[in-house]
Amino acid sequence: MTEIAGAGRWRVVWGPDQANEDSDEWTVVFRLDDLGRDAEGPQVLVTSTSLTEYDSYDPEADATCSEDTRFLFQIRAPDGDLIALASKQAPHSWHNRAIDIADARDRAMRIIQEVAENPGYWTTWDGTAAFSGVAEPGPSVPDWLEAPVQAVVSLRRQFRGKAREQWAIVQRASGLGVEHGDPERREWQQTDAGPFSSVADALVATPAMGRLHRDVINDFTVSPGAALDEHSFAALLDLCPDEGTSDPGSWDEADVAVSDWPGLGSQRWPGELPLLVRLASVNGYAIAGILHDGSCFAVLADEDEIYPLQAVATATTHAYPGISMVGWDGGCELRLVAPGLACNWLWGDEIDSGENGYYAISFPGSSGPDVIAAIVADWLTIISFDFWAALVLEPLDPDGTLTDQERERWEDSLPVVLYPRLEVPPEARDLIREALTQRSESYKYAREARANPRGHAAQAMLRSIQPDLHDGSWIGRL
Repeated sequence: MTEIAGAGRWRVVWGPDQANEDSDEWTVVFRLDDLGRDAEGPQVLVTSTSLTEYDSYDPEADATCSEDTRFLFQIRAPDGDLIALASKQAPHSWHNRAIDIADARDRAMRIIQEVAENPGYWTTWDGTAAFSGVAEPGPSVPDWLEAPVQAVVSLRRQFRGKAREQWAIVQRASGLGVEHGDPERREWQQTDAGPFSSVADALVATPAMGRLHRDVINDFTVSPGAALDEHSFAALLDLCPDEGTSDPGSWDEADVAVSDWPGLGSQRWPGELPLLVRLASVNGYAIAGILHDGSCFAVLADEDEIYPLQAVATATTHAYPGISMVGWDGGCELRLVAPGLACNWLWGDEIDSGENGYYAISFPGSSGPDVIAAIVADWLTIISFDFWAALVLEPLDPDGTLTDQERERWEDSLPVVLYPRLEVPPEARDLIREALTQRSESYKYAREARANPRGHAAQAMLRSIQPDLHDGSWIGRL
């Protein structure tokens, strides 16, 4: 009456009989993939063998259940060894109803459809190991091993189903080596890989350590001995984008309860970015991917927002004091968020304005000043900051045709209630001016107006209103 389980790992779920919620509970066993997730299908194994008296076990027993009777299930490995024995107290008396495996399958299918998403509890066994025991209340979760003393990189990995493993890249006399930790067996084992001259080489030779699979927790610690900052390390990881994004909500409450990773379900990422969420972190920074131009870039976030490598440029506007009780204080920042990738990031009141959004921008790693200037000029044009940029980057009356009082009156005559601030790479400042002149009519004529403050362009600017200056429609007055 016992079915033999195939090789693999299994998730055992208790659920009530859907035909009669007061009747006996049944078990469903889901096949798991190598990462501890429900395998595609899902392929289901039902192991229902017998009803027995409480103090005895006879697979062919024709017994009557009572309050002292337990219902037994067996899970057997391919070689026939018993690897798990699950038992459940029978809630009331009935006679020999569970011997028929076909009946067990029928009941199990109802459980799959109606109960599997909210089981009473579930637990996992390794179907290739020679383990036997009672499934109640479920296996304990092994404590994490201490990382090796000479570790420059360590990883704690947890699967759904409470299974755990650990990895470490350690410094040895001959170079870097790799060790694999088994919290269940309480031991670290050296791998044959190495020696390596860099962490990057060690990860390439040990892909299992550097792959961040969907719905698997990966918690990295990188020490100064790795000679890598967090961004450089994250760029070495394989985020497995073909698997799709992770869903922290898919984790069972029992697994969440035993997980000591603080980031589970707590990441806050801008919804507008093409994100590949991962349940991963390095030195406390959450790791995710941004999909852009056919590539996946690993990015980091702290508890509030994406943690950038640097701010390439910042463009903000602010209300003049006394102009408005509510005021305005906001703008955009061009952030380098990963090697080769920048993002437009909203700041202050700009977040709620609805005018601009979060988006990714290619940013070649070996960019010279001319490339940086082109990227920044394009960005300023896209976020409608080209006119405001001219007020910052272009000098007023460079030929000195105005008196000091006339210069002050000219600036005060601008029909705006905001004043801009713009920070750009100093080495690219003049190149950005030229790039904006080529890309933006509004910038070109604003530049002309400031260069010739008595000219036609200047008069058109001074007769305009702030919304027209902002969106560039003011040049229609020329």
